[in-house]
Amino acid sequence: MKIGVIGTGNIAQYLLESINAGGKLEGEITSLFGRNQEVGSRLDTKYGIKFYTDFQEFINSPVDIVIEAAT
Repeated sequence: MKIGVIGTGNIAQYLLESINAGGKLEGEITSLFGRNQEVGSRLDTKYGIKFYTDFQEFINSPVDIVIEAAT
């Protein structure tokens, strides 16, 4: 299962660590949407995901489910 996450804060980082690095769920986060370019780029590099700042591009990315983790 390919997962998309909206947000780049603590919850999103926890999900990336738990799912992508920890394998606590069958599947992986492949797409991340947010406004913070600095954090998004760092997470992109660290977890090998695709970071988006354009919402339509994010929604059109190949994901099966989206998790909202933004304030």
